[in-house]
Amino acid sequence: PIALAHLGELVAWDRASVLIFDEPAGEALFLESGGRGASELAGAGRLPLAEFRQLGRFQAGELRMVEDVTTLPEPGPIDRRLRGLDIRAYANVPLMVRGELLGLLNVARKRAGAFAPEEVELIRAVAGRLAAALWQNQLFERLQQHARLLEEQVRERTEALRHQCDFLDAVFDTAGALIVVLDREGRVVRLNRTAEEAIGLSTALARERPIWEVLPLEIELTGGLIGEIRQGAFPEAFKSILCTDCGECRFVEWSNTTLIDGEGGVAYIVAVGMDSTERRRAEEAYQRLVEESLQGLLILQDYRVIFANPAFAAITGYAAETFYRLEWPVVLANIHPRDRVSFQERLASLFRGEASTPRFEFRFRRADGEWRWVESYLRPIEYDGAPAVQATCTDHTERRQMQEASRRLAAIVNSSDDAIIGKTLSGTITNWNRGATRIYGYSEAEALGRHVSFLAPPDRQREAVELLGRLQAGERIEQYETVRRHRDGRMITVSLTLSPIEDEGGDVVGVATIARDVTARKAVEAALRAREAFNQAILDSLPVHVAVLDAQGQMEAVNQAWQAFASETKGEYQAC
Repeated sequence: PIALAHLGELVAWDRASVLIFDEPAGEALFLESGGRGASELAGAGRLPLAEFRQLGRFQAGELRMVEDVTTLPEPGPIDRRLRGLDIRAYANVPLMVRGELLGLLNVARKRAGAFAPEEVELIRAVAGRLAAALWQNQLFERLQQHARLLEEQVRERTEALRHQCDFLDAVFDTAGALIVVLDREGRVVRLNRTAEEAIGLSTALARERPIWEVLPLEIELTGGLIGEIRQGAFPEAFKSILCTDCGECRFVEWSNTTLIDGEGGVAYIVAVGMDSTERRRAEEAYQRLVEESLQGLLILQDYRVIFANPAFAAITGYAAETFYRLEWPVVLANIHPRDRVSFQERLASLFRGEASTPRFEFRFRRADGEWRWVESYLRPIEYDGAPAVQATCTDHTERRQMQEASRRLAAIVNSSDDAIIGKTLSGTITNWNRGATRIYGYSEAEALGRHVSFLAPPDRQREAVELLGRLQAGERIEQYETVRRHRDGRMITVSLTLSPIEDEGGDVVGVATIARDVTARKAVEAALRAREAFNQAILDSLPVHVAVLDAQGQMEAVNQAWQAFASETKGEYQAC
């Protein structure tokens, strides 16, 4: 207003105004001094920048002089508004500072005509002063705004830093690991809660004390090591034994990080300790399990034996150290030729990471030359960061031999003409051979799982139970003749031999029955007895004394007449 008033003393004008451009908002702030107020303009003191069609020329620093608004062929919005205020002529002078357009100085009057050159110069001078003042004012406002922004940023960052410190403090104190912060001299700066509880000292009591006085460590952080710490050569990791107040010793594994100051030196050392006692105990227990395992354990890597436990050495007859030195062709030479190709293919597929049947049987030649059957379970593992194969091996040569013996025994049982039946102590049939099918008529599928009493006729149901009771008492029953029922309903005479089946502890766990069909033999014996009775009857019917002698003169048979005669003569003629 002062500048405009001064301009009014030098230049005749009816209305003068200043427009301050706000490019980010796309508006111009309208400030006016004159007979009519700015509130009479649309926009309540603000004009859209889009209405300034000469904006590009103003940005180039050009003035716009209009001698008569009414004569403009294409008046713009601003021109029409000024004409509505009875303005005929006006001058727009850019407010420029350092090439930046800040706004416009508008000097208008109601009479038409051009401004004199000296008036233009005066308007330019006033515009320059206005621009400088406006620039200073805007610069001050910007500085104030920037200061406020900086204050807000500092406040926000301080608050964020406080939250971050609170968070780090919470993490530091709630961490399950032992955390000890040392200065470059190896003195305690801070302990977290876990370390305080483990050591039995608070940070206040431990602060500024050398670490070797606070922690009973395996290593001594004294002498030359302190110098190494100052040079940033503090060990990245080490192991220690921490003894608590109650006398318990815990294994602690430490990993250490050095914090560097602005000059490149060591500012702090952060030591993080993990209690590895349980893991170490578990590892030791696992190692004992591996060493004492009855199963052989082997690890192969790059076709070399890198680990073998004592059980594997016992299976192969080679000491583990000997296996470590063996070249792969030598190892393969001890695999049976019939198993060698399959063994190599399985190992190759596992080393390639391909799926393979884990169970595998092969024959291995022991150090003493004996071939042994080995059952192994192979699986790919990672050992020391590289692919490897772990083999769990069991010597089952004896089992194979027992299986072979069982197969031979099964063949003998199945080829026997006698019925061989296995059953539990309660009488449930568990084994049934072909001879049993031939004698009793029932197939194996029909007999298995049934009680053995189904073979007995109704009047002998108790007999099967009684025989089982005698067997449970340890009695062996041989050639016990009885009657059983055939599948077709006929009765057959069988001779039974029942033997108890005992386990390794000597306890009776079952019954083995061998049954022989003696029906035909019993019929022959009955026929012989009938014939002998018939012959005797004939002899007895003869009225003479009859005696039958064998080749040696021994008497085989006599009739009743002879027996009566011999009785009268007191046996004098019984023998010749």
